[in-house]
Amino acid sequence: MEYINYLYIALSAAIISVLYAFVLYRRNKKLVVGDKRMEEISSYIHEGAMAFLKREYKIIAIFVLNKTINVVAKWTEE
Repeated sequence: MEYINYLYIALSAAIISVLYAFVLYRRNKKLVVGDKRMEEISSYIHEGAMAFLKREYKIIAIFVLNKTINVVAKWTEE
């Protein structure tokens, strides 16, 4: 019974978090970028962030693939 209560609490927290993220996203999209220079700087920051995320996802994918292979290998040994 207690397990079900924790499940409901976790699901409720997840739903509230997603809704709050959506509200923040909508509020950010309504903000004015500014003048041309600010827009240019913003595009540079965005480009750098996307390059970082691309590299980060590659590293995470390699890590997850490695761990998956290890787990499957260990599981098939038994």
